[in-house]
Amino acid sequence: MQATLPNRDELEQLIADPPAPCVSISIPTHPTGRETRQDPIRLKNHLREAGQRLESMGCDQSQVEKLLEPAAALPSSETAPFWRNGSESLLLLLADGICRCYKLPVESPEVTQVGDQFFVSPLVRYLQGDGSFFVIAVSQNSVRLLSGTKHSVSEVELGTLPTDLQDALNIDEYQSSLQFHSHSSAQKASGEAIFHGHGGGEGEDHKQELLQFFHRLDQALTPFLSTTDAPLVFAGVEYLFPIFQKACKYKHLQPTAVTGSPDGLSDEELQQAAWKVAEPAYLAKRDDALERYGFAASRDMASDDVNAILTATKAGRVSTLFLASDFATRHSNSKPLSSGKTSVGVSAAHDLAAAKTLQMGGSVFVLEAANMPTESSIAAIFRF
Repeated sequence: MQATLPNRDELEQLIADPPAPCVSISIPTHPTGRETRQDPIRLKNHLREAGQRLESMGCDQSQVEKLLEPAAALPSSETAPFWRNGSESLLLLLADGICRCYKLPVESPEVTQVGDQFFVSPLVRYLQGDGSFFVIAVSQNSVRLLSGTKHSVSEVELGTLPTDLQDALNIDEYQSSLQFHSHSSAQKASGEAIFHGHGGGEGEDHKQELLQFFHRLDQALTPFLSTTDAPLVFAGVEYLFPIFQKACKYKHLQPTAVTGSPDGLSDEELQQAAWKVAEPAYLAKRDDALERYGFAASRDMASDDVNAILTATKAGRVSTLFLASDFATRHSNSKPLSSGKTSVGVSAAHDLAAAKTLQMGGSVFVLEAANMPTESSIAAIFRF
């Protein structure tokens, strides 16, 4: 069972009428410290609880073992690399023919859910923003694609990224060729630059080589980034950034880069530098949505009632949904709600509302309780 990062297509598949029973296990993870030893134990306890729930639903022992076996086979030692990759949470989704293991760079509540749908709000939080961003770090020695948030970072293993940088970039050689001088005050005034060493022609040729390389890089990134609108931050020596901007088609590439060679920076150092670039874009998007909620609420085009919102999401009326990040723990003991001919837990109703909103092309924000538009753990802006 290999851990991956989700994309929008996978999320849509997971929320599109999955085969019941659906088992979801979400736990916080701790790459370092005393809590690390508890992570495998915590997973084992959740698997035991999931098995008991499956049996209470009428599944026999062989069905339970078959469904949970991929998760039960995960490493039981906290020293295994599986538990030490820097992610903040682990989400396991299991059903007949479905086996997903996600290590997410976002916080997630501790949940065991067995029912007709998967617990997907951690995926929503990751894919819909919550400060999430990507870093593409380029140097002569490597290309790294990182997925980060304000507090965490993990490397994205994207096998299609080009890595033959030595010939494509030749950074040291190219930088030494960019020797500028002026022959006269007129040239100074015009800002005209003259190349020496390799000559202006060779300098332009190398720019074209770089542009071609970045086109290849963009082609590798495009399928991955097509399922998100998270900011992308470039990290590399300064003169590479404008060339990358010409090649990159992703409309959420940030206009400011992390400049300097990324070779000497750890993933964590790149994450901290890139967050300073990405944070304004996230805050602007969040604040705009919160302002729109206030305007819509004054015209009865918004609500913070979970029953009204759940009904509206099923009708495709929700354009923007806000969830408090602690909704799962806040409503762990709440009485079930009526949803059509069935009843659904309040926590599951929040999760279902998020899934339906995304299915209908809406946006979802998972916010700290203090940043919610009201004291409710859920709020929505309606389309009509």
